[in-house]
Amino acid sequence: MILKKVKSIFVLSIVVSILGCKTTYFKNPKAVYKTDYDYIKSDLQQYLNLISEKRKIIGGMSIGIKLSDGPAIAVSAGFENVEKQKVYSEHTPVLVAGITKVFTAVMILQLIEEGKLSLDDTLDVWLKDQPNAKQITIRMLLSHTSGIKDYLKNPNLRLQREYKPIELIQYANDLGFNELNKGFYTTTNHIILGLILEKVTGHSWVDELHTRIINPLNLTQTYYGGEDGIMENILAPNYSKEGKDLNVAENIHPSIGWAAGGIVSNVSDLFIFYETFLEGKLFHSQSILVQAMTPIVKAESDTSIHKFASFSLCLHQYNLKDMILLGHYGSFGYHSHILYDPDLKLMYVDTSNSMNSEEGFEDVINVIKYLRKLK
Repeated sequence: MILKKVKSIFVLSIVVSILGCKTTYFKNPKAVYKTDYDYIKSDLQQYLNLISEKRKIIGGMSIGIKLSDGPAIAVSAGFENVEKQKVYSEHTPVLVAGITKVFTAVMILQLIEEGKLSLDDTLDVWLKDQPNAKQITIRMLLSHTSGIKDYLKNPNLRLQREYKPIELIQYANDLGFNELNKGFYTTTNHIILGLILEKVTGHSWVDELHTRIINPLNLTQTYYGGEDGIMENILAPNYSKEGKDLNVAENIHPSIGWAAGGIVSNVSDLFIFYETFLEGKLFHSQSILVQAMTPIVKAESDTSIHKFASFSLCLHQYNLKDMILLGHYGSFGYHSHILYDPDLKLMYVDTSNSMNSEEGFEDVINVIKYLRKLK
């Protein structure tokens, strides 16, 4: 199984200390061994209850883990819908934002396996008028080294209105360009990859998403937010730090994220997707999986989570003081993570609909440190 071989492909490009993780909230944990699954679940539930109380989280959170060949364990706290007092669970649907990029990257790599694309294909084949199109490759788009800036940082963007992908790309171009082959994280790359996927397959990105991933994996609670009724009727509310319902369905049009940030899902389905990915079952050969996971470039950022990151074709590698994690995160009103610790052979997934859960990466580190202490 590829999970047992993953550790060998990691390259520790930088080692940094992670701050803000001094308080773990693990009070008198019951678990002693990594096989104490009931006790581990009890400890995690206590932890989640405590951080929800300490941070005054309005809304809810769910954490799912799986150690090696053990069972999946999920714990939740708070509310999916505060007004209706509907409790939060591993089935609560949230906008997973940036994790959408992993789905799109997987589909692009599938097309490469099928011989319909190459990592070295240049952008001028599909977007001939894009600046630097003859220098920008599929590899650069996947690894955030294209030099294209992030349209989300354009102050003229209006989150409430519908955009065509080409319009979002123009909003990015209006900002100028970063240096080629440097790791600048940008949502625009995967908007372009979504367009390329559509031109290569002759089908919509949404149709390919269902055909290639959602239907084969039976992800019954995963959707594109732009599908009929999803934002209005399926997506959980999300809450500001003051407890106000931010009414995402009215205030953020799903086209803003599309192939880079538009998927709605939950802990349960993300677990299935990420485990299937790590086991190599989304590809025909393990060599493409190794390429997908191998770091290419260090992130050019000294802010937020990216100051710890290197980028691969599909994921981020987070290089921390005592551990390496591989995965992705999503943050656009909601918060979510999919992560893998090769030392523990641990999968970790979380979601939240609360703006008070911004310390989410701290939670990841605290949970993993707790699990590492078990025998």
